[in-house]
Amino acid sequence: MQGQVSSLLCPTSPRASGKNAEQQGSTKTNYMHSYGDAIRPNTFSPTNQGGDGRWAAINTRGIFSPNNTRNFSFITDGLSNTVAIGEAVSAQSFGEDYLHNNIRETFIVLTVMDGGSGIYEGFAGGSGDKGPGEFCSIALVTEPGNRNIYREDSQRRSGHGLRAADGRYPQTGFSTVLPPNSPSCLSWAGDNNWGISSLGSYHPGGVNVGFADGSCQFVSNTIDCGNSTDLPTVSGRSPYGVWGAIGTPQGGESRSL
Repeated sequence: MQGQVSSLLCPTSPRASGKNAEQQGSTKTNYMHSYGDAIRPNTFSPTNQGGDGRWAAINTRGIFSPNNTRNFSFITDGLSNTVAIGEAVSAQSFGEDYLHNNIRETFIVLTVMDGGSGIYEGFAGGSGDKGPGEFCSIALVTEPGNRNIYREDSQRRSGHGLRAADGRYPQTGFSTVLPPNSPSCLSWAGDNNWGISSLGSYHPGGVNVGFADGSCQFVSNTIDCGNSTDLPTVSGRSPYGVWGAIGTPQGGESRSL
């Protein structure tokens, strides 16, 4: 857990800097585990049963899920059709960070900008009606041709890859919702929050991913992601095209790249 495992770092990713006491000595990583097309829930939550502080199991729509053990028999869509891991640019420093506003390196905290509405409330049965593409886009700059940075008045939260041994979603998880090198959005600033965590890299045009059968492939930024204005689902086929389909091990769609 301490020091640095060199094989967990991609040579194209900026190195993390500005360590503080919480991350001092932690192994960094550029490789994340898949939560499929899950947006909420995809994070830990306490059970509050018996007051023992245990954490509840969460049933995400990906291979990996907090406090769940899943084997190959769980992947009914086929091992070669289901993504397991992928690469993401690690944040350059820990905590709320107003210096690094590139979408590859940080999360955006949308409740500050959107009043807590949008996709999170909509998915929970509330009044929100934004799909993930609309929800994340409110944090992007509006200048034509410059869609890679967040607005200067936005709140940003570093987290990607700063603690390789931390299995929580903002640290080492990703969702197959928005295409590679898209924004990553959290419901609020913290390590135990849900949202959209996008893969990203400084390779031209996309990212590398690993499938459950052990194979590796390059996924383009232009991969079919369906309709990003659709609200997420908790069962059945993914609304997010080929990318969503290969993220779900039990979606009932045996799609491949």
